[in-house]
Amino acid sequence: MKASLQINSVIVCDDIRKEDNGKAIFIGVYSGDILVTKLPAVLKLCYWLSGETTQINSEFEVEITLQKKSDGSSVELFKNIIENHIKDDVDPGKGKEFHIALIDMPVSIEEDSILVVRWRTIKGKWKVLTQKGVYMQT
Repeated sequence: MKASLQINSVIVCDDIRKEDNGKAIFIGVYSGDILVTKLPAVLKLCYWLSGETTQINSEFEVEITLQKKSDGSSVELFKNIIENHIKDDVDPGKGKEFHIALIDMPVSIEEDSILVVRWRTIKGKWKVLTQKGVYMQT
């Protein structure tokens, strides 16, 4: 079986905490657009990436950008190579689920925008995980 790596989903929220028993708690999950009471606004956002791999050690790149609605220009908020090390043996026929938390990532919003989270394997093609509109609540 060919080694594979896939990010299946991302949760965008206000905070991610960990219980004593190891469970993750998501606070203020954005299931739709992100609404703010005024612009400009500064938010601290958290991102929970869930994926699956058949590799014990893998690397992938994550990029978060904010695209302005007025002119389409983008501002890079975060871009980094993430090294993923699976602690347990990986069953070659199944793969192993993993989760990565990006916590307290500041974003300054000047106008109506679109938050874009995407990923790729090293030198692979970018794949959009989620897009969230960021608008002033009317």
